[in-house]
Amino acid sequence: STQSTWDLHKGNFFRNLGSISLFAVVGTLLSTLFIGVSCWLLGFLEFSESMMFGALISAIDPVATLAIFEAVHVDPTVYMLVFGESVLNDAVAVVLMHTFLRFEWIHPVYSPFSALARDSP
Repeated sequence: STQSTWDLHKGNFFRNLGSISLFAVVGTLLSTLFIGVSCWLLGFLEFSESMMFGALISAIDPVATLAIFEAVHVDPTVYMLVFGESVLNDAVAVVLMHTFLRFEWIHPVYSPFSALARDSP
C-alpha cells in the first residue's frame, strides 16, 4: 500500500536486509520449485511451463497481513520483515519467470507459453 511505503523506515529495512533477502530469495525459490515440480509430476503442464506457473504463483502480496499487523501494532521488525520480503519476492519471481521463459525459448515445447518465449528478447 502507498501509506506503508511512505512509513518505511530505511534504517530498519537495511538493518534487516539479510533476513529479508533470505526470506525473499530462498522462500520464493522453494515455493516456485514446490509448485512447479508438483504441477509437472501431476501432469498438468510440461516442465518449463510448470516452473513458469510456479514463479508466477509464488509472488504473493500480503496486504491483508500487513493491515492486520498495523492494526494490532505488531513489532516494527516483524512488520519490516514481512513488508520487505513482499517487496523483494516480486523481483525474484520476475527473474525466475524470465529465466524459465528463456529455457522455454531454448528448449521449445508446444504450449501457450511458447509464443511468449519466442517474443522474448
